[in-house]
Amino acid sequence: SPLLQPVDLFHVKDFGEYLMVRAANMKLTIEKSTRTIVNISGGGCPDVPYLAKEMVGKSLAEAPSPREIGHTLCGYALQLAYEEMERRCSPS
Repeated sequence: SPLLQPVDLFHVKDFGEYLMVRAANMKLTIEKSTRTIVNISGGGCPDVPYLAKEMVGKSLAEAPSPREIGHTLCGYALQLAYEEMERRCSPS
């Protein structure tokens, strides 16, 4: 029954050059060729602009983990998106 299936927390959208992962209400978008974070959006929490300022323009390897600098539920959701993005971008 469809009612008994778990809801997928992550939604992934491939835009060609860019890949977006949404976890709960937070979205993380990277440029696939460089793994550079190009956008962070969503949430509505007070630390989202700070998270974006600290992470956008940096590669996944260079950017601080949202867990290290975030203090709200939005930061937690962004951490989940960040981990999923790392998993999807890691060499198979």
